[in-house]
Amino acid sequence: MQLLELAASVWEHAALSPEAASGITRLRAIAAVGERNLITGIAPRVTTIEPSFASLKRAIDEQITVSFRYRKADGEEAVRTVQPWQLSHTNGLWMLLGWDTERKSPRNYLLKRIHSKVDHRAENFEKPSKDAISEAKTELLSHYSGNVARIRVTPGTTAAMHFETHNQPNGETSINFLDLQLLAEELLEFGSAVKVLEPIVLKELIQKMLRQVIANHA
Repeated sequence: MQLLELAASVWEHAALSPEAASGITRLRAIAAVGERNLITGIAPRVTTIEPSFASLKRAIDEQITVSFRYRKADGEEAVRTVQPWQLSHTNGLWMLLGWDTERKSPRNYLLKRIHSKVDHRAENFEKPSKDAISEAKTELLSHYSGNVARIRVTPGTTAAMHFETHNQPNGETSINFLDLQLLAEELLEFGSAVKVLEPIVLKELIQKMLRQVIANHA
């Protein structure tokens, strides 16, 4: 298990397959491993491009409408047809800003939640105005600023480095987030080194995920 911990801490799951990353997380939950001491060294974080990135970038450049399967926060999947406007990187996550043709409004999509190949449709669209893009970005920023979680991090762990809590005497810090489910998955990777103080819904989600992991491996 220590070797698995070391390998996982070095690559921070970015270079692991989804199956391998999921396996490491399950092993941590069952073995209650989460301290990830600094003794393992300063682990580099590897940022990877999402599989859909190149296809979406091309669609943006050529102003081509796209469709893809998108996993919503509740776990359900639905097909989205979008006029892609812009890609951005926010809080470690790649986002697509575009016009949802069914909802008739601008929407933001997490590339991490795109669960299919991006299909290019034989439909072109006009480039959006700068005002339309600016307004949509403002809405995203408002959403991000309004989502706040408070956590307590164990000193002397890679979690303390990740969340930069070394100068906090009690190890507490506030973090903004875009997606509750993805934040829960990230915090779960640090095991017992991170304790969620609020919101309650985040604590409950992590507890639910842990119970599911244990049930799957009982």
